[in-house]
Amino acid sequence: MSDHPNQPGGNAAHRHGPASGHGHAPWRLQPAGVGLLVVDMQNGYVHPRGDIGRRGQGEALQAVVPAVGRLIDMAHAAGIDAYLSRQEHLPDDATRRHRRLDSHHHGAGRSHSPCLRGTWDAEIEVSLADRILPSDYVFTKHRASAFYDTSLESMLRMRAINLLIVCGVTTNYCVDSSVRDAYARDLEVVLVSNACAALDADLHEATLRNTALLHGRVVTLEELAAALRQDG
Repeated sequence: MSDHPNQPGGNAAHRHGPASGHGHAPWRLQPAGVGLLVVDMQNGYVHPRGDIGRRGQGEALQAVVPAVGRLIDMAHAAGIDAYLSRQEHLPDDATRRHRRLDSHHHGAGRSHSPCLRGTWDAEIEVSLADRILPSDYVFTKHRASAFYDTSLESMLRMRAINLLIVCGVTTNYCVDSSVRDAYARDLEVVLVSNACAALDADLHEATLRNTALLHGRVVTLEELAAALRQDG
C-alpha cells in the first residue's frame, strides 16, 4: 500500500468507488503534480444565448457554470493551474462533409455545428474567462477528446502533471472522451460530479458510474474542497 496521498492505495484519489464519491475513506489531495482540466465551457454550450441554449436544450449545462467557477477558484487557491479546452468547429470541415452517416451535429433538427471558429459561440464563457490566470493554459481542440491532436499532453508532461481534476461539458461525450484518454496516458483522474453536466441526466449519471468503476475517482466539489483542506 502506498503512503503517497495521490497514488493508488490507502487514501488514493484514483481509488474506484460509487459515482457520488460516498463510501470512500477520507482522503487528501496534495496539489503538487495536479492540474485542473476544464472541458469546453464555451458560450455555444453553456450560455443561454449560445447555440445549444437558443434551441432550448441547455439548462443543465448553463446551471453548472457557477460550480465550475468555484472549482477554478479553489484550484488557483491551492496553486493548481487550469487547462481549458476550447472546441472549434469549421463550417467547411471536409471530414464531416464526406461522411456517409449523419454525425451527432446534424440530429435533433440541427443544421450546423455549435462553436464555429471565430464566433462568439466558441469563446470561453465570460465569468470563467475572467478567472484565467497567466499560468493557466487555453488550447483549441477539434474533436471530442481534449487530448486528440492537441498540445495538452505535451504541456502536462513539461509541467510534470500526473493527476487531472476534470470538469466541464458534456459529461457523456467530451468529458468522458477526455477522461478515457487521460487514463490511457497513465494520468490519474478525479472527476467532479457536480461541476460537469450533460443534456441527458441518465447519460450523465451513467458516465459518472462508469468513470468510478474504470477510470478514476468521482467526487463532489465539496468533497474535493475537503481533500485539499486536509492537505493544508
